[in-house]
Amino acid sequence: MAARALAELPGGAGPVLDALLDGRAAEAVALAERMGEARPADAVAHGLRSAALLALARPAPALEAADRAASLAAGREWPHRLRSLALRRLGRWSEAVEAAREAVRLDPGCAAACAALGLALAAGRRDAEAREALRRAVAIAPRDAEFRLTLGDVCLASDPATSEEEYRAALALAPGSPRALLRLGLALERQRRDAEAGRAWDEAERADPRLVTPRRRRREGIRMLQMGGALFLSVVALGLVPSLVGRTFPQAASAAATAVWLFALLVPVGLLLWSAVRLSRTRGDGSLDVEIAAVARALAGDSG
Repeated sequence: MAARALAELPGGAGPVLDALLDGRAAEAVALAERMGEARPADAVAHGLRSAALLALARPAPALEAADRAASLAAGREWPHRLRSLALRRLGRWSEAVEAAREAVRLDPGCAAACAALGLALAAGRRDAEAREALRRAVAIAPRDAEFRLTLGDVCLASDPATSEEEYRAALALAPGSPRALLRLGLALERQRRDAEAGRAWDEAERADPRLVTPRRRRREGIRMLQMGGALFLSVVALGLVPSLVGRTFPQAASAAATAVWLFALLVPVGLLLWSAVRLSRTRGDGSLDVEIAAVARALAGDSG
């Protein structure tokens, strides 16, 4: 659902969903809290707060909000998906699996619930069961590229060829998807098809210049090493300055030595800050956002 349509939802949910899906998680938490204060028995308000807290990487209070939503909406599957996601973030694998199983029990035909179960099982290193659950999600929603990508992710470590098939299927459903191209490159690299992997990553970077692919990370690493080497040589060269200055201007030797030390200290700090700025302008594939967005769609349906 588009952000504009979400903003038009009744009951105060629209602005919260709009903020959440727009990446303004802190604002979404504040809005959801106000919504919950006005309507304490509204399961959607507690679900929105849980989703926003997860987006802020605060799984403990997110679990509390999801528990509250589950108690208020006993027959709905989405609170249990939220519970499973929060429990996974807390490292409580077996509980995450049970929460996801409850979501599947409540709605066996919900592909997102099956995917949540698959992810919980994968987090607990139960890969065979995880693949089975995710294949069930794909069978329920064969036209949804995200479930194909998730299945590919779970297969990647043990069966990169199957992952490649799933990523290519996702690309057929969502041509040019940066995330699918990024993951396809990983599957190809694991099969030692480096040239094909590089082409996939190049396409991913063209589709989304902010995306951090392994090829880009390597390029950045080489660039940093080159800059570090140049900086080292510069500092060595500048180390000769005080003695040269001292021969001609003895009274300035101390000031020259201080300047060299300042340069040696400040330039590496500047280099680190520059790297941090570059990193802040890049991103990974955002799988957490994908899961939260899926729950948000369910919340939008319940609030409409």
